Amino acid sequence: RPFAIVLADDAVVHEEYRDILHLLVDYVEYGGTAIFAGLFSTLCRDPQVDAMLTNAWRLQWRTGPIKHDSFFVNSEASTLLVDHITPKYTMKALHMRHVAAQDVVYSNKKMGRKQGKGKKPQRSAQATHETPVAFTRVGRGHIGFVGDKNAQHHTSHVVLAMCFHVGCVMHPK
Repeated sequence: RPFAIVLADDAVVHEEYRDILHLLVDYVEYGGTAIFAGLFSTLCRDPQVDAMLTNAWRLQWRTGPIKHDSFFVNSEASTLLVDHITPKYTMKALHMRHVAAQDVVYSNKKMGRKQGKGKKPQRSAQATHETPVAFTRVGRGHIGFVGDKNAQHHTSHVVLAMCFHVGCVMHPK
């Protein structure tokens, strides 16, 4: 069984590939990792992706705007090796909305353990965010999203970090 599957286009959102999507969901729920990256953010259509996220993955994530900005790594990302990816980079990206704070990998706002003069950020357990890069647990596995539209160099490092995340069989101890 592969450690991770990178979905580089939007095929699984189309009805003719529904059987493959169901196999992919099973793979993730039993411990695999699926990453939506590459041309996915360019080819996908919002209503189809939103329906897939809700119906197949049971996620509240929704496609958001396309923005060009500088993004900062979220040091609170729960299962990603954030020490192995660049702390800041600029990209034009499709964003996901309604992403939990611990699942945000990059944000255009600095997220972390402390903000300002030693103050901890005020967040409720229900707070959600918008992000160009997200990574979350589904069942015993993980799903990732990378919205980069222009194949920035640092994006390859992010995808690899998702492939070899904390808890992965190949994760270096």
